Amino acid sequence: MNNKQQMRYYSIFAVAVGSLLTACGNSKSESTVTATTEPGVAAANQPAVSHPLPGDPEAGKEIYLRACSACHQPDGSGLNGMLAANFVSDKTRLAKPNEVLLNSIRNGIIAENKVMPPHKDILSDPEIKNALSYIRKTFGDQ
Repeated sequence: MNNKQQMRYYSIFAVAVGSLLTACGNSKSESTVTATTEPGVAAANQPAVSHPLPGDPEAGKEIYLRACSACHQPDGSGLNGMLAANFVSDKTRLAKPNEVLLNSIRNGIIAENKVMPPHKDILSDPEIKNALSYIRKTFGDQ
């Protein structure tokens, strides 16, 4: 399976899972997200560390809604962290340095029983930076 086929598979999978979970009623149950042990990451639920915006948050809104919101949801909750990273309640997510987050978006990650597919073949580097800027400004209190 080549990268393009793999990315298409991951995208279809993410949309299918998101649709399934949404159809099941958007559970409001409490969800605990385990903090990572990466350097520079704040303790769970601590305020996000302020980082410079790497791009244009206004341009990033459309990119986020098109490429990120199926998993992370338009409200940034990731279905309370059940489907994807919760940018709203888990402040450790946005406490990470820009390069760590940009690398996660570009190359994807497998963490905490969740898979984020790589977006480097879907989004240009400026689009990735704009999307992160939108995420930081909208959900990170920047």
